[in-house]
Amino acid sequence: MKYGLSSRMLRKKEKLVSAAAAGGLLGLRGLPGRCRLRNVSYYIWAIFALLGGGGCSLPPVKLATPEPMQVDIKMRVDVYQYAAGDGVAKGKKSQSEAAPQQQDSFLAASDIVRSNRRADIQVFKNGQYVGEAHDGLLAMLKEPPGDLGDRLRKTVGAENADRSAEMQATAQKEKIPLSEVQNKQGETNRIRAFKGEWIEKPNPDGTFTWVRKDS
Repeated sequence: MKYGLSSRMLRKKEKLVSAAAAGGLLGLRGLPGRCRLRNVSYYIWAIFALLGGGGCSLPPVKLATPEPMQVDIKMRVDVYQYAAGDGVAKGKKSQSEAAPQQQDSFLAASDIVRSNRRADIQVFKNGQYVGEAHDGLLAMLKEPPGDLGDRLRKTVGAENADRSAEMQATAQKEKIPLSEVQNKQGETNRIRAFKGEWIEKPNPDGTFTWVRKDS
């Protein structure tokens, strides 16, 4: 047998084991419990060494795998999804397509800001301080003193800035002259004005006159 022991070597090992066991047990007499337990462990280890040693080798254990393990991890990050047949990415639009959407967003945000300012403007209109001009902007007709005058200037300045930006965005979106947008906005503001408010009314000769709306 390839890994076996001869009868002579086996008998010799049995004698050594018996002697070691007998000697170990005799040597344990008179020792405290903890020391006795520790010495028992030592003699068991010695017996195991005698059985495993002496030229007796165990069969080799093959730890290596037949083929190396392969891990294939593929990571793909798609920033844009491309439409079939064209080279334009979805989510990445050309400037001509993105501009109208940006203008719409600007107009919506501007309308929210202006709605918060509308109450102050109405107070100034009721006090005959401002009126609606023909070009779509507010015009200061008179200026009160003190803090009210400062507030009036700031409010009218901010409102006209938003109106100008909104009309420019509309002109770019609709691809029409800015003057045309201003005239249309002026007409809309005159129609929306309440009775008694000041408006700049156009004359047949192309001039404008400030009047109080009568209806």
